[in-house]
Amino acid sequence: MMSFNRLAIAVVLCATVATGAGRHIHLDDRYMVDLEITGEGDAAKIKLELNVTTTGYVGFGINVNGTMQGADLFIGGVNADGVYYGDYIGTGHEWPTRDQVQNWNATGEEKDGVTPLTIERFLDTKDPNNEDIKIENSNIYVIWSIGETDDLNHHGNGNRGAQQLNLMADDSGTGTTTVSVGVLLIGLVAAMFQN
Repeated sequence: MMSFNRLAIAVVLCATVATGAGRHIHLDDRYMVDLEITGEGDAAKIKLELNVTTTGYVGFGINVNGTMQGADLFIGGVNADGVYYGDYIGTGHEWPTRDQVQNWNATGEEKDGVTPLTIERFLDTKDPNNEDIKIENSNIYVIWSIGETDDLNHHGNGNRGAQQLNLMADDSGTGTTTVSVGVLLIGLVAAMFQN
């Protein structure tokens, strides 16, 4: 005769998934972006891998209207001294003003006429001067520019563009959400068996 007493098993499995991870954006034949959203809440960041066909500077920005006026901008590149970059605010048809608080981080290199840069910042930088635009789950304009040299001057008319999209969306166009998956198995009970 074989008998089993009650057996209770509890298993908890939790996973957090950001659906925007690994998204690819084609801004121009010379300008490709891979992006990933990491973290949650105040720790949430956007990480962009920019691959731009240039040996000059690279500009990437966001704005509600697709223009330079009031745009939140990253401008950077690679020169003989290494990676250089800055956080700027667009002022219209003039060279942008450097933000008082620098919120972008960047790494990169330059090879065979291409400048791959990895740039990262918090979705909400909480910039005390309101010079940064909060990245949210909604459409916004991505603006970009390509400098022919590392001299930080006007990019020219053919070396810029704007595209409206949701940076938080996955490739299907739906918004990124943090999904918590919980599986809870409680109370698996085996009753007493007898032959």
